[in-house]
Amino acid sequence: MGVRSEITITVSKTFLFCTGLSQAEFARSIGVKKATLVNWEQGRRRPDGPARVLLALIAKDPGIVQRVLGEG
Repeated sequence: MGVRSEITITVSKTFLFCTGLSQAEFARSIGVKKATLVNWEQGRRRPDGPARVLLALIAKDPGIVQRVLGEG
């Protein structure tokens, strides 16, 4: 599986299946614009640096952002 497919699956799985949040809610929770999230999901762009690490953490533990920031 290519990197682009891997990222698309990770982003989709993360916010649709793991968090139960909408795209807008998920984007807001990780501090990116919804358009950025859509670009990642559709494979037009790929997250890098801190965003990539954050998505990997959320994929393993969907509630981590809310717990760490005291929102859940």
